[in-house]
Parts: sequence; structure tokens; C-alpha cells
Amino acid sequence: MFQFDILCEPPTAAQLKQFRSELLVKRRTLLKYAGLSDCLHLIIFCALYFSGLLSGQAVLGVAVSSIVVALLLASRQAPVQRRYDIPLLAIVTILMLLASYGFLAYGMEQPLSGSLVAAIASGSVVVLGCLLGAQVKTVFRTIEELQPIVDDQQAQRELQLLSHLFAEIRNYRQQASEILRPNLTYAELSAMKTWVKTSDYSLSRELPGKKK
Repeated sequence: MFQFDILCEPPTAAQLKQFRSELLVKRRTLLKYAGLSDCLHLIIFCALYFSGLLSGQAVLGVAVSSIVVALLLASRQAPVQRRYDIPLLAIVTILMLLASYGFLAYGMEQPLSGSLVAAIASGSVVVLGCLLGAQVKTVFRTIEELQPIVDDQQAQRELQLLSHLFAEIRNYRQQASEILRPNLTYAELSAMKTWVKTSDYSLSRELPGKKK
């Protein structure tokens, strides 16, 4: 994903438009992959049902539970995938496999072969649903944050306050105005807030009226 850096020159309107177009293409691609994944898993579950390897209740139970787990994991993922999320996903997937197999084979007394295939399919739903869902969520959020700040009074006040406190942000806004982009985006405002929180130089400053 594109990262705004307020210590560098702001992107032009053409560059933002190009980046937004790339995000729209990526969104369509991810949604296509998500649709294909759903169709494949649906075929697997239907095959298990019509072949008599699993009952209707068993298929419905394992499908719904795996989808719910995938949605919960995707909703908690950070906008940028972090390495420490992978062990959590692996642990949850293994637990889902074991729970699905145990529930089907021993709880509902379904055939072992059908239970094993369904358990593997449920783990696949969790992995693909989580990863694709988190990426789709990130792309949608980024597209929204690329909208310019026009009528949002609160965001405008935040920009004014940050510009008043930090010369780097004033310079960034001035450079953006010089390239005919007076309205910054929500993503740039978010980058400014992040810079203020993480920059040692910024954190060492005293706010007006604050005594040392």
C-alpha cells in the first residue's frame, strides 16, 4: 500500500488518481478470488452432502462455523498484515480442523472420510476467508481515506491545529497547495497524526501553555 510521508513532497492529484485506480483494480481482483474461493468450497460441501458422506445438518454446521471464524479473524486483522498474525491464524486453523473433525466424526457420528474432508475444507475456509477478507477490508478503507477533506469541519480543525504546532506539517500543506491540491486527504491527515505520535522530534516539543 502507498504510504504518505509528510517529510517528503506530497503526491500530485494525478498520482493520487493513479493510485486510486490501482486500488480499484486490486479490489475487483480480490473480490473475484473471494468469489472463486466461495464457489469451490460450496462445491465441496455440496459434493459431501449429495454423495451421502455427510448429512445436511453436518454440512450446514461446519460451513457456518468456519465462515463465522473467518469473519471474526478478518475483522480483527490490522490494515497491514503483520507477521505475528500468522501464528494466530495457524493456531485457530488447526483448532478448527480438530474441532470440526471431532464434532462431525464423534459428535454427529458421520463417516470418517466425509468428516476428514469437511474438516480440511473448513480450515481452508478459515485461512482464505481471513486473508482475503482482511485484504479487501484494507483496500476498501484505503479507497475511502483517499477522499479529500472538504466539508468535514472536525478534520479541518485537526489539520489547522497540527499545522500550527508543527512546521513540517505547515510545509507539507504549503507544498500541496503549490501543486494545486489545497484539500488534503484523510489518509494524509492520518499520516500526520501517526508522525506526531511516533516522531521523537515531535514528541520532544512542548505544547503551548504547558510548563516543563
